[in-house]
Amino acid sequence: MPDQRAKQSMKPPFPVETVGVEELDLDLRNSRFPRDAQSQDDALHLMMTTAGEECMQLLRDITRTGELNSTDLSIVVDKAGRYVALEGNRRLTCLRIWHDPTILAADEDVESAYLRRAQRLIADSAYTAPSEVRVAIAPSEAEADPWVERKHAGGAGGAGTVEWGRR
Repeated sequence: MPDQRAKQSMKPPFPVETVGVEELDLDLRNSRFPRDAQSQDDALHLMMTTAGEECMQLLRDITRTGELNSTDLSIVVDKAGRYVALEGNRRLTCLRIWHDPTILAADEDVESAYLRRAQRLIADSAYTAPSEVRVAIAPSEAEADPWVERKHAGGAGGAGTVEWGRR
């Protein structure tokens, strides 16, 4: 049995803070994207062309319930006074659309596929878009990466989120 005095204390969780939606940036190197985005507008375009239907389903859910999943916080890292979403890019995309659905009009294909639907979801919502969200702030991308990987690796052999009924 290892000497208990030689063991380190368990690492503390990332601090959780409330930040303005306007302070959050999409990750330009998001794994969903077929290439790195060149700007925030390009990242939103890539998100909608690669995961637009999933974003619409999430927008539908959050505009109907008026809340985000409080047990599943976005993981961000501070870069030059802005917070880059390493985990939670679809949520951030939806929040941006909720604040201003006309951002979907920057691309004809994205606009024709999603703008009217987004406007309808927003108009039918009993809630206003949040101006702030709670996020977990990672000290670095390297420290966030294992948690992002666990989240998206289909349960990571039990180390990540495991869907019920999965064995």
